[in-house]
Amino acid sequence: MFILSLAWIFGIANHYVMEFKGNPLLPSDLLAYKTATAVAGNYTFSLSDSMVYGTLLFMFSICLVYGIPNMSKEKTRHKYIARPLLGIAWIGATIAIVYNVNWSSVLDITLSGWDPQESYYDNGALLTFLMEVQELSTTMPEGYSQAESASILNEKEQQIAESGDADTNTLPSVIVIMNESFSDLTVLGDFEAEDCLTNWNGIENYIMRGNAYASVIGGGTCNSEFEFLTGNSIANISGSGYPYQMYNFDNVFNLASEFSRYGYETIAIHPENRNNWNRAKVYSQFGFDSFLSWEEVEQPEYIRSFISDKSDFAQVISSYEQRTSPVFIFNVTMQNHGGYDEDSMPENMELISIEKGYRSYRDVVTYMTLIRESDKAFQELLEYFSQVDEPVIICMFGDHQPVISQEFVEELQDFEGSSLESIENRCCVPYIIWSNYDTGVNNLNLDTSLNYLGMNVLEAAGIYSPYSRFLTDIQREIPIINKYGYQTSEGEWKTLDEPNEILNQYSKLQYYMLFDHP
Repeated sequence: MFILSLAWIFGIANHYVMEFKGNPLLPSDLLAYKTATAVAGNYTFSLSDSMVYGTLLFMFSICLVYGIPNMSKEKTRHKYIARPLLGIAWIGATIAIVYNVNWSSVLDITLSGWDPQESYYDNGALLTFLMEVQELSTTMPEGYSQAESASILNEKEQQIAESGDADTNTLPSVIVIMNESFSDLTVLGDFEAEDCLTNWNGIENYIMRGNAYASVIGGGTCNSEFEFLTGNSIANISGSGYPYQMYNFDNVFNLASEFSRYGYETIAIHPENRNNWNRAKVYSQFGFDSFLSWEEVEQPEYIRSFISDKSDFAQVISSYEQRTSPVFIFNVTMQNHGGYDEDSMPENMELISIEKGYRSYRDVVTYMTLIRESDKAFQELLEYFSQVDEPVIICMFGDHQPVISQEFVEELQDFEGSSLESIENRCCVPYIIWSNYDTGVNNLNLDTSLNYLGMNVLEAAGIYSPYSRFLTDIQREIPIINKYGYQTSEGEWKTLDEPNEILNQYSKLQYYMLFDHP
């Protein structure tokens, strides 16, 4: 009965995770249960035929097991004690053996990093889930040397000193907005619709802009944060884990601590539950001076059940105006979070128009309408800071693409290339780095990935570190890397299984920065 109950609960959880995220239930999802329950109210939990039939079969099986007569003979006191102890020992030994067996080697199977659903179908849910649990453990890269990693950073520090690139006289305030599910769906394919990014596309003066490639699709926001703030890549993290839930960041390089070294005030803003994705703890370890959640947002305006980007950006402006020194603000928005039910939209908000063939995808229409509101709010933010006398740099990017109707995505995508190209296309989000003063770099169009983007922002502000210099150096050879693969300087996509000496060096240095840095 216990095993049947666990199987039924796993099946229900797996069904809804598949429906809302597009991926099966992974061990790392269990670590994020607090975040999942916090946003669960924004999704529609419908019953499918398979769920009904499975639940009825589960109930029938429970009744059948319960009805089996108890044929046990009278037990002595010795047996009452011995049998449970033997049972516990047997279970413990079984779990220990099963967990410590290298099933990938024994069965000659591998997990699909870019399509976990395929692994679940091919290998079975239980075995795949167990193998994912095994991959959560941190492994030292082959050939790793602490001394070699330290030597690389020392060499980069010397290069910075000799180049004279660092410019700590200007010290602009830096505002970063990681906009929830902000993306341009036209990267998936051509379709006619009202332009929901009119202002965004019309920005003419900027430092850098282009597409950034995330390591998550439709969820896992904290992994995009991790890559941007630390310069580390999920490509170098085994399994499908969430570093925010797995690691201690007290002594880990990140943008907040780096800006603090130069006298910046550092503020994190997220207009939702402060404990989502373990943020309160992680931001404290990163060294943020303060963390403002939904409770601190002044006179919030809501769109659906989330604080709007307009109100969120007003809080950004308020925090900037109250600064006593240059400030680094890291803002994670919430307006565009998943659960794109048209009925949840304000009655007075006109929805985006879309060509007739796609009008049945109401979640797409709702989503694009939300992006239009983000576009308006961001334009107002830039208009405010364009009038500010002090130097300011603003970066905005999407954390991932949304979970929308898979049929819509498949209709748009028409790839003659590999499956890797197709999945990378779903990782693509727009970014821009803008300033209200001349930084010396203007209108650079560059596609990149989120692990590099944070370092580009740091160096745009005139601040250089050995690790940021290492990353911007390898960016020239490997301009894009994420969980699914990497792109060479010639524009060719490759899987992480294909050997690359630069990425091997990156993996070892990331291990040093996360776990072995003195």
